[in-house]
Amino acid sequence: ARKYAESFDPKNSEGLLFYGDCGTGKSFYAACIVNALIDRNFTAKFTSISEIERELWSAGNKNEVYNYFPMLDLLVIDDLSVERDTPYMQEIVYNVVDMRSRKNKPMVITANFTPADIKNTQEQWQKRVFSRILGSCIPYAVVGSDRRREKGKNSYSERISRILNYRESV
Repeated sequence: ARKYAESFDPKNSEGLLFYGDCGTGKSFYAACIVNALIDRNFTAKFTSISEIERELWSAGNKNEVYNYFPMLDLLVIDDLSVERDTPYMQEIVYNVVDMRSRKNKPMVITANFTPADIKNTQEQWQKRVFSRILGSCIPYAVVGSDRRREKGKNSYSERISRILNYRESV
């Protein structure tokens, strides 16, 4: 993530597709890239399809919202494919990804799906979206254990002791 941000050039940089299990740090790395680029005076936004949907819902002119995304030097779409699977949300996903890819603008996308999931998709709209993502983003597996679960496991004994005012081995 650091090297990507250091060498970032909005005219020449490819995007990234961070994929892997929950809690491995995909969103953290993507946010670090956004912060580093903002520090370097680039325009970058960290968002999700659900957040974009909320922006569209409240916008007087939806085209203004859609036209904003291709203007950014980098767009991060966090947790792609966790949004509701409705035709409306599918349209939003397609429009945002398509606009970025047509303008050759880099994206960083985080997702829990794998290249095998992409290859085996049967939905035509997903095939179209995945084609654009793979045409503009380098897939990068983020592996490891779920850090949130590990953090929770390590603190259960302490939390039980504090809450119940006694010591219990877990």
